Amino acid sequence: MSAGRSGKRSDENRHIAIAAFVSVAYCAALWMLGVAWWKAPVVGAMVGAAFLAKFSMRIISRGAVALLGVATLVWIEALPPPSQWKGMAIDTAATLKSDHKVSTAKQ
Repeated sequence: MSAGRSGKRSDENRHIAIAAFVSVAYCAALWMLGVAWWKAPVVGAMVGAAFLAKFSMRIISRGAVALLGVATLVWIEALPPPSQWKGMAIDTAATLKSDHKVSTAKQ
């Protein structure tokens, strides 16, 4: 019987460790993306609590990996900071719209 209890404890400990990692991953990623210093830990704690409650664990863990990937690209300056994303999206949309007008005018 003790083997069953030991297995259950190790699963619980593993779940707690994963929840802690997910919390830290969200907190670090949000901090790298420029979120206010107090919001990143709050969101990380909320995500960790949701993970501990076993609420959408797969979505939360995959979201952590995706968010950390984007944050890493911003951190190594492969992507511009999020404050510039809106302007770039507007410029890109305007360029695409003007290119579409030019290509339809030529036809």
